[in-house]
Amino acid sequence: MSWIKDYRLTADLDEAAELLARPDERWAVFGGGSRLVARKPPEVERLVDLLPLGLDRIEDGDDGALRLGARVRLQTLADRKDRDGLLRAASLSLAHSVNLRNQMTLAGETAWPIVLSELQTALVALDARVHRHALAPTRVADYLAESPRVGIITAVELPAARGWRFGFHALRAASAARPQLVLAAGVELVDGRIKAARLVYGRFGERPQRALGLERRLVGEAPAPLGLGTLEGDLRDGLAPFDDPGVDAASKWDGAAALVDEFLATCRGASGP
Repeated sequence: MSWIKDYRLTADLDEAAELLARPDERWAVFGGGSRLVARKPPEVERLVDLLPLGLDRIEDGDDGALRLGARVRLQTLADRKDRDGLLRAASLSLAHSVNLRNQMTLAGETAWPIVLSELQTALVALDARVHRHALAPTRVADYLAESPRVGIITAVELPAARGWRFGFHALRAASAARPQLVLAAGVELVDGRIKAARLVYGRFGERPQRALGLERRLVGEAPAPLGLGTLEGDLRDGLAPFDDPGVDAASKWDGAAALVDEFLATCRGASGP
């Protein structure tokens, strides 16, 4: 890190925001070793460290919500089993070592603009909210659409999930460490039927995309595989970026159908919270 010209340890978010807003000084929040390495100079020249703020806590809300501090490490998420282990599966799918996951933070992975981020896909499926200093909470899907992504993330909040079932499924090439396509999915079950669904696909080079056509197809149905073989017609609604002609069908429409059937098979017969 010989290119770093200044380093500040602060317990004041206003001070951190002021530093980050300074033109031409290239300040960045120090919040994950891998992200610092990836953002090589001249993009980062100065670091502001928010360690004294204690943003590494996980707090349960009275209503079943879960608040994850910005500096929660990915290994901590990999050790959790709530929400049917969705965050655990997404964190482990990143194919990083334990040592690297112990450096990487929730905020760093959420803000990181280079996709595919399996964790970002999972957060959209969970309908998470991003909390930023001096800004109103934002749905993570809307936050990911921002360009550039602004503000200091202080926490990511997961809403209550009673009645929901979640799953994480990935399509991988035999020689690839990272998946070609991932599905982070959730369905709300009432009396054995799907009341609501969030099916979110992630693929390298794209933001997570909700499969709106598939979601509409599932509402009112029992959770069972569709047996489609491939996605066609209205079922592709919401997945326009998958039209990239450079991606073969096996990792696109056929793969997308296979992953949703994998998820629905795990939900069959589920009706609990």
